[in-house]
Amino acid sequence: MDTSYLLPSDAEPTYDRASVSSAGAESSTSSSTLRHRNRTLTHEGVSLASDGKWFSRGVTYDKKHIVRYDEKRIYRFFVFTFGGSVFDIKQQRATWIQGFVLLLIAAIVAVATVYETNVPEQHNTTESSTASNDAWAYLQQTSVTINALVVFLLGFHTADVKTRWWALRIALERIQGHVTAIALLCSTFLPHKERITETIIRYGMTCHDLMWVDNAPSGGGDLSGLISRGALTEAEAAELRNNTNRVTILLEWIMMLLHKEYSDPEQTELSDLFMDKFFDVAEEIRQGCQTISTHLRTQMPFPYVHLLSVMVKLALLTMAIESGPDAAYAYIQGRYSWVLISALKLLIMNFFYQGLLELQVILSNPFGDHPAHFPHFTFQKALESNCRSVIAQRRWRGGDGSQMPPFLQKLAESSKTSTLRKE
Repeated sequence: MDTSYLLPSDAEPTYDRASVSSAGAESSTSSSTLRHRNRTLTHEGVSLASDGKWFSRGVTYDKKHIVRYDEKRIYRFFVFTFGGSVFDIKQQRATWIQGFVLLLIAAIVAVATVYETNVPEQHNTTESSTASNDAWAYLQQTSVTINALVVFLLGFHTADVKTRWWALRIALERIQGHVTAIALLCSTFLPHKERITETIIRYGMTCHDLMWVDNAPSGGGDLSGLISRGALTEAEAAELRNNTNRVTILLEWIMMLLHKEYSDPEQTELSDLFMDKFFDVAEEIRQGCQTISTHLRTQMPFPYVHLLSVMVKLALLTMAIESGPDAAYAYIQGRYSWVLISALKLLIMNFFYQGLLELQVILSNPFGDHPAHFPHFTFQKALESNCRSVIAQRRWRGGDGSQMPPFLQKLAESSKTSTLRKE
């Protein structure tokens, strides 16, 4: 098995593409396969267009994830782009079910109100009418109070979750940048150690891959995908399977290889400065992975989250109870359009309140399969492209690092000649 899943600089990936429907709909049986020699990188999911992505209503998808969206189109026109949003029926089925349950509660209250209104006058005393009005006023006041508290707490909680999400993105970018730095260091100081260099870069890229494997919300840890893609050999995967801190082990393997080269008396390319710099880069990758792990394994305090959830449910319940009499009186007066408006208002408030809770679930761990999660394939492909472009420059470097592209060589010779003239 090939020890590297990096494509060489002169090889471009070729795709087996399935047709893309005009609406850009997902196909459960379609796949995109990246092939090179005997290696196969398969991505199950949606059909891929010519650039490896598909586009629908201002949103660009890669596999199942949203890569980019057009802010202008979303803000101005395509507010009904539901895929990947809190209105997505497939992803947010519980929110839709909850909305219909609230409508059912409102309907029951409305029927009871209509029945009470049709009670004969002798059974509808002044005292009962006054008590009913007082209870109705108290319910409205309670609803206003609960809604004010919910809006206040949801605002702070959403800001906290967004801050944690951005910290995860920064940590991931930190890993990506330092894996590219590993490729740069190896290409510069180990230009003739191709097998060692590619193995080290492969381990670095696997550290990036493991962020999705180990941190998947559904429970990760399966290394079979990395084996099939050539990221790990069977022996390497067997060593990693029973370990929880896999990134640290991969970094330790990198340092073992470098120390072996450094200890070789015939090795003159590695210096103490290089080893120190490489250790710093490896430590930055480890810290980035640790930051991600800490954020994902340290949840918001349970009493706070539970209280917020209960308050949202109470707010929606009081809204449903309020909507019932409003719809009933509108029905009695023959204003049937207001009955529909009351139902729509309840559904909209359900999506606003429950949607914010669901949004926080989505943002709390962005390493899953939800369309709004980090696009694994896009990130990995970009990282591979960066490393490949760095490795491609290795052909200019000689044993002493004196070789360089012709235009740089010409500039260096010109500068050297100018210095000699001054002397």
